[in-house]
Amino acid sequence: MASVPSLDSIDAAGKTVLVRSDLNVPLESGSVGDDYRIRASLPTIRALRERGARVVVCSHLGRPEGRDPELSTAPVAESLATLGGFPVGHVPGVIGAEVARAVKRLGPGEVALLENTRYEPGEKANDPAMADGLAALADAYVLDAFGSAHRAHASTVGVAERLPSAAGLLIEAELSAFESLQKPSRHPYVVVLGGAKISDKLRLIDRPAQVAVNALFKPKISKKFGGRLKAMVSGGAPLNPEIGIFFQSLGLTFLQGYGQTEAAPVISCNRPSAGLRMDTVGPPLVDTEVRIADDGEILVRGELVMNGYWRNEAETARVLKDGWLHTGDIGEFDAAGRIKITDRKKDLIINDKGDNVAPQKIEGMLTLQPEIVQAMIYGDRKPYMVALIVPDPEWTQEWCAANGDACNFIRLAENSEYRTAIGHAIERVNKDLSVTERVRRFILADGPFAIENEQLTPSLKIRRHIIRHVYGERLDALYRS
Repeated sequence: MASVPSLDSIDAAGKTVLVRSDLNVPLESGSVGDDYRIRASLPTIRALRERGARVVVCSHLGRPEGRDPELSTAPVAESLATLGGFPVGHVPGVIGAEVARAVKRLGPGEVALLENTRYEPGEKANDPAMADGLAALADAYVLDAFGSAHRAHASTVGVAERLPSAAGLLIEAELSAFESLQKPSRHPYVVVLGGAKISDKLRLIDRPAQVAVNALFKPKISKKFGGRLKAMVSGGAPLNPEIGIFFQSLGLTFLQGYGQTEAAPVISCNRPSAGLRMDTVGPPLVDTEVRIADDGEILVRGELVMNGYWRNEAETARVLKDGWLHTGDIGEFDAAGRIKITDRKKDLIINDKGDNVAPQKIEGMLTLQPEIVQAMIYGDRKPYMVALIVPDPEWTQEWCAANGDACNFIRLAENSEYRTAIGHAIERVNKDLSVTERVRRFILADGPFAIENEQLTPSLKIRRHIIRHVYGERLDALYRS
């Protein structure tokens, strides 16, 4: 528990403290049907009242579609007051000027419960605007909703990045229980997990770690970036989804955009209101039409599209047809209307059976392996995919040290054990690929792809035609041997 700020770390006297509780209780005919979660939340609220804090409690309740009056927290406020033995005011809102005025009227030791946080669309999306609105209500934040702490919502993650934060007494008790479970026991014990949504939740052992990250690390990381960072935007080249997820897990909102110079230059961008998915570039911007052609090409129309290339009518006619910009990118829409780019049209590989294979997807997966730093997929009009692999130099040094090899690359290229180790990396990737995408054979490059040898562009994209010219014969030989 020493690593998680406790309630004692907050100077509560005379301050307004926002408490995220889990008051998601069943309602029956407008009344609370089971008050267990309310009772569990009381110790933290009482402790803050006794220290002279103005206590503002917030919680979600059910899964409302908009402002469903049947899922208002008003009955919960009445039950909280009855069980706690102190008045609890109900604020019919979550953020905004009216809510702020209601909170300011609280005196030391007084308690108010905000309306259902899920009435606000920005809650589940961890919208920075909603997190700002919640943070503006208080001087400090206490996370006491153990059952909701794993959710990256505005009231559990976003606000914690903006205020001094601590774990409530319920969180402390739950973490202590989990810590004791992880210690050697003289007697066996059984842990029973239940709940209709258990498959959607984090694994049991991950919950305490997630709570610690939310309460301890995320605010510090946000401070390293100045403390006022709203979001970071990625563009210019595809973002590896794992990198985006990594930043998201640290509490840094990461938005990936997509565009072209011919489209002034942004076509779409991820934004919290649309739901963030790191494998997409978000929905199209306002007044921007996007459709997918029969061959998978992304087409764009709108005022943002250029009138044409300067003094190049032939190229203009090639990319602009009936007002639609033919981007040359291959993509699709997901169920939420976000664009997912899979490859460049000119880079698509068509095998001998007519199946389309997107090489960038496979190359990206290969270069995530520690053994591989660069890769190029080959197989146009061929029966299967093969690969040109550039081994990672750091991994190679470690492999040589572990295997007592002098690390002469020319000799390593013929070393069967070295090639087998790289083959294992390719097999790991193949498990997540379709039959037509799987890499069946590979060769090792003579050296890395670089700008100097003209195998990379200045923007670090591989120049396939140059690489095919250098290695084409050796790649073709993989189909003959």
